[in-house]
Amino acid sequence: MRPVYIAFLLATLFASGQTTADEVPRVEMLHMWRTDSEQHALGAFRDPLIADGVDWYDYAIDNNFQGIQTEFSNRLSLDDPPTAVQWIVGEEMRRLAGGDAIRRIPLTLEITNRLHPKVIELVEIDGELAGIPVGIHTQNHIVYNRRIAEKVGIEIPETWDDLIALGTTLSENGVYLIAASNQEWQLRVLFNSILSSVLTADEFRLVMSPQTSVDHLVPKFKTAFTTFAQLKMFADPNDDDRSWEEVTEVVADGTAFAQILGDYIVPEFPDREAIVCKRSPGANFIIWGMDSFVLPETNDQSVRIGQDKLVKAILSPENSAEYISRKGGVPVTRDADLSRLGPCSLAVAESWDRIENRIWTGGDVWRHRFSAMAAVAKREWDNEQIDPEAAAKRLASVLGAI
Repeated sequence: MRPVYIAFLLATLFASGQTTADEVPRVEMLHMWRTDSEQHALGAFRDPLIADGVDWYDYAIDNNFQGIQTEFSNRLSLDDPPTAVQWIVGEEMRRLAGGDAIRRIPLTLEITNRLHPKVIELVEIDGELAGIPVGIHTQNHIVYNRRIAEKVGIEIPETWDDLIALGTTLSENGVYLIAASNQEWQLRVLFNSILSSVLTADEFRLVMSPQTSVDHLVPKFKTAFTTFAQLKMFADPNDDDRSWEEVTEVVADGTAFAQILGDYIVPEFPDREAIVCKRSPGANFIIWGMDSFVLPETNDQSVRIGQDKLVKAILSPENSAEYISRKGGVPVTRDADLSRLGPCSLAVAESWDRIENRIWTGGDVWRHRFSAMAAVAKREWDNEQIDPEAAAKRLASVLGAI
């Protein structure tokens, strides 16, 4: 029956989409895109669908991906799931696709030829797609305020030492070196960005491997925590539970010089000419993840038609190019028009294509290790004084126990 089902779904996906009056296509999307820039990016898919007669509703969750998972579970338990759910690509998505909770999408020759092979590898299950890939985001990434550099008369730094050396000069000019948040996930990204310049790609993979001793890496962890502590010395102290977009605003308004977080922060800066974007200083590899949408299974014909139209809208070359131009990051397709990207996003996309050492962070085990690392990083960040050697030993001990 599987070939028959695939043939039927292909027909519905790529047919003209005509519906009867009582089958108005419907999309209810659950996502975590709260900011104006993120809503603008979502409009690359939403607006064409609304123009095509789709009854559209979307709502955002505040608590990032964990909030998405909780809300989706709650809606499933009520037998009333959203019709599309934003999902971070990983092993959990593949498990969902292996059951009956979400629909699979036929992996046609056209889609195969358009998507990056690595993207297909991560979202494919038994010749079908577990979700609709939307965009790749690199995590060890930094944004500098160009106007501050010009005003103070400093160069954009190339290394962590170069960046930290600017702390005193910036402080004398009433500017913090960096803006950050003490939220665990943001500190995880910051600390991993530092690690990406201290460790080799193989050492980083070892750190993320379960039941593996990393005691021999304590000296390198100490180096990373030393940088971590020095950055904190010159950081904006108003960091308690600050959202990432609030951190971005502090850099955009000139209160702080830099923000170390994923490339998804770029669209939140109102003046793209006023910023400089780079991989985190001295990075030896790229840390990356990928956004997608999963489609909960349903027998409601109006919902299925809406889902099919959503697939077409997301995979449309025109819409996907417009989305990336608004959202930033790296296109999931090989035929994306990179000329539409701004300077920051173009640099990220070209770097992702060029650099072979790319480490994907969507595995379950990796998330457990990242959580443990983030807990240690937060403990140290929240301390008045950071002891790099003690922190390094603590991190090795925690990771060795997982």
